[in-house]
Amino acid sequence: MTDIWIPLSSAIVTALLAVAGAHLAANKRPLKLAFWGLGLIGVVLSGEQAYLTRLDKQADKEEALTAQLGRDLKASWTAAAMRKEIESLRPKPGPKPDIGLSFVYPTGMATFVVNQSRAIIRQPKFGMVLWNLRERTRDPLPVPTQLGDYIRPGEGWGPSALTSIAGVASRIKAGDQLFGVASVRCPDCIKTREYWVFAEHGTGGWYAEVEDNKRPNIVAIGRALPELDVTKMLDELVPTVRRVPIRNWPVP
Repeated sequence: MTDIWIPLSSAIVTALLAVAGAHLAANKRPLKLAFWGLGLIGVVLSGEQAYLTRLDKQADKEEALTAQLGRDLKASWTAAAMRKEIESLRPKPGPKPDIGLSFVYPTGMATFVVNQSRAIIRQPKFGMVLWNLRERTRDPLPVPTQLGDYIRPGEGWGPSALTSIAGVASRIKAGDQLFGVASVRCPDCIKTREYWVFAEHGTGGWYAEVEDNKRPNIVAIGRALPELDVTKMLDELVPTVRRVPIRNWPVP
């Protein structure tokens, strides 16, 4: 509405001023003063028109900015709601599987892989490097690597024969000292666990999980045999309180 009336009033005032100016141009001083008064009114009205026009433009700009802000906020809220909805549809991470190992049967050692978590262990894998110290050789006994299918929570895989395997049994006899490192793992398990094992065949022995900061170098150990003092090394690496006796199955 302002855009219509302001130009119209300006045009009317301009016309009146022109007529008055022409009429008063030849008259005396009082009339000249009236002419200048009308001119001043015209200037004021022109200034008012410019000011009101500026206000209208500023109001339109603020209205446009407000509308754009509203659209931006709506888009932002929509994107946030969509992200939240997507996150809610994703499966929640469950507990990670955790694998462990026990040695059983002191007179004829065997292994038992255990699931010590609340998640299913898939593709459990067991491997071991085992030496007969009596042989005084760097060649380990032929203990095969084993790969399982799955282990339910709280259950195990085994017992699996170790010293009674044909290739191993033919190279050991009662009283031989057996020393080695075993490991168990799975693709999704929290970690690979390694174990020291030391036993006198036919009598018994112990095992202990390897501490994270004391991982064995199997290659270096193999090269150091048979001169390596295994008993001294184990005394330094594995305190007595951490050694678990090899017991009969089932373990009480």
